[in-house]
Amino acid sequence: MDCHYVPLGVETDIFHPWGESNERSQEPTFLWFSRNQHRKGYDVLRSVWSKFRLKMPKAKLIVMGHGILTNSDIPTAKMRRWREYLIYEDVSLGVTFKEIIVPLSDRDVAKIYRSVDCVLVTSRSEGFGFNVVEAMACGVMVVFPEYGGTGDMVFPGALTYGGAEVKADYSDKGFYDVGNWWEPNENEILTAMHKVLTLTAVERRELLRKQLNLVRTSFSWRNTGFSVRKALLTHQTKRSKDYFAGSDVLENINAEWLVGTMESGSSQLLPLSTVISSGVERLFADFDRATYEEFNDDIKGKGVDPLWHFIMYGWSENRFIAQGVLVRDYLSNNNGAQSLIIHYHQIGMTFASSDLNRSMLEWTGGIFKKSVTENRVSDRMLLTGLYKMVLRRDPDAQGLQEHLAALFDKRVSRAEMVDNFLNSEESHKVNRI
Repeated sequence: MDCHYVPLGVETDIFHPWGESNERSQEPTFLWFSRNQHRKGYDVLRSVWSKFRLKMPKAKLIVMGHGILTNSDIPTAKMRRWREYLIYEDVSLGVTFKEIIVPLSDRDVAKIYRSVDCVLVTSRSEGFGFNVVEAMACGVMVVFPEYGGTGDMVFPGALTYGGAEVKADYSDKGFYDVGNWWEPNENEILTAMHKVLTLTAVERRELLRKQLNLVRTSFSWRNTGFSVRKALLTHQTKRSKDYFAGSDVLENINAEWLVGTMESGSSQLLPLSTVISSGVERLFADFDRATYEEFNDDIKGKGVDPLWHFIMYGWSENRFIAQGVLVRDYLSNNNGAQSLIIHYHQIGMTFASSDLNRSMLEWTGGIFKKSVTENRVSDRMLLTGLYKMVLRRDPDAQGLQEHLAALFDKRVSRAEMVDNFLNSEESHKVNRI
């Protein structure tokens, strides 16, 4: 049976290290965030924490989730309600219990992760482990099991622990005989928790860098989409397209391949400042616009610049750049072009840059200004190109006619029309400026 691995993912526009956080405690703070279910290992957490507090009496623990108070023996009279939570504080153990009674948004959850020093996961088994990936994406250290679904998140230096395989006990959920899971090794959990507090600043930064890189190259929704597409391409046959020289498969270039090329040492990612200062035309000096258009009929007559199309869209499909030269071949041998694409499309450890977006829009405008100066295109072709390359959409009939009339009546010059498109609110929105 054919089997394809498709990772689940998190929304990295929400789960990231640079957002809001609550005021952190001066003491090291751990977070356990789950349901009070036997599989989640709440009993393991309680056992581990009691031992940890003997050596680290100032450490704090936040126990958050569903059923942690309402399913406990703590008297209701000792609890208090605050916003989305039912709260109880055990000062002697340094534990704050927060039971969620109103659903939290993803932004609320991300803010919670960014407000602690470490997230603890004590599960006996996980199908995936969203809290592990979410916390990693938020730049928080995570102690988690190297077995079950969370085994996919293990990387060199990760704060993990093992367990002994035992028969699974789902009696608290009302079903039985479902195979095995693992009993967490409490000593290894304690070791990992102590390591959280003893890492040097350099070791801490390196650990967090690896975590964030793992999430952004393997567990974002972008990766999920790429994996689904790759699986579909294996079993689906596309109709032959002339521009693809008879090939009937349009293979996707996985973002992981670009990052892997960079990390393997075969390519060195250029700094963002170097990419911007070098300029697009210089980085793609060996790119042949005419040949690319010849091999890709789908962009002919559409009013788009071949190089612009390649940077925005063509790079993600293994098209032909020239006779016998595919996208992957071209990018493998062009460090500058590869770096611009990695930065601009936010692949791996890169992130959105207003400076790069503005630089790219200015370059796009330069293409049109040159065509206007040289009087190479008709008014309709100029406008069609501006809609597609600047606003990233097809022209609407009414807008196109109004702009054509303005050019025909000479109420607006062609150069002014280009500037109007570049500086429009819609342009700045779609170009992320």
